[in-house]
Amino acid sequence: MGWRGFAQRRGCSSTARGRRRGYVPLSGMTAPMERSSSEGAQTVARAAALLDLYTPERREVSVGEAAAALGLAKSTAHRLLATLRDSGYLRQDQRSGRYALGAKVLMLARAYNEDQHVPRLARPIMERLRNEVNETVALYVREGDARYCIEHLDSSHDMRLVVRVGQRMPLDRGAAGRILSMTPAQARSTGALISRAERVPNACGIAAAIFDAGFHLVAALGVSGPLDRIDKGRAAHYAARVAAAAAEISVALGYRPA
Repeated sequence: MGWRGFAQRRGCSSTARGRRRGYVPLSGMTAPMERSSSEGAQTVARAAALLDLYTPERREVSVGEAAAALGLAKSTAHRLLATLRDSGYLRQDQRSGRYALGAKVLMLARAYNEDQHVPRLARPIMERLRNEVNETVALYVREGDARYCIEHLDSSHDMRLVVRVGQRMPLDRGAAGRILSMTPAQARSTGALISRAERVPNACGIAAAIFDAGFHLVAALGVSGPLDRIDKGRAAHYAARVAAAAAEISVALGYRPA
């Protein structure tokens, strides 16, 4: 016999018994549970935004800087920073009180690198391309509404475009971003795309798509340098080299053109 039948035999309902004992019906728990879930998601989003503040140029952040950048109260920023510190994702300088990235971030970076077979397969081909054109060569992937550099090789020229691994860039500006915004079919038909002064003034970018065995657009290979050095004729020549290198990387990933 279930609970409902037992209660009815004793002349009372489960709801009535619950009220006398101070229990809250399950339907009344929905709103608090939803609020708790929403608050938890907000905390995670704030922690992620806080970690996004760190760049090669900004390696330390104070409580006040974090609060101002994220639009939070100092007490909230302090609580987030302290929690990330206690978890190992940040470390705190005992003299200045400022926070820098901790060892846990390095562990995540290493795990990410181990999982990324594209850079490992692409690097020797990228090295050959860099030696041919002597301009900055980079590999980009799309994450949401942005692209990130996951591998790069610098030009030997004093004047060159500097790209850093992990650097976040837009999708709507620059050759690589525009390639990663396309469908696989569009990217394949486009071949190499040339952009001029879209993301960086006086810079030329050339990019082509990289596909895997399932014809997924997994990355974009790009070459970039100053417009003064890459005129239209040289850009066309480099575009052919970039397209060939991207195709070679695609084949290494198992892609077979139809």
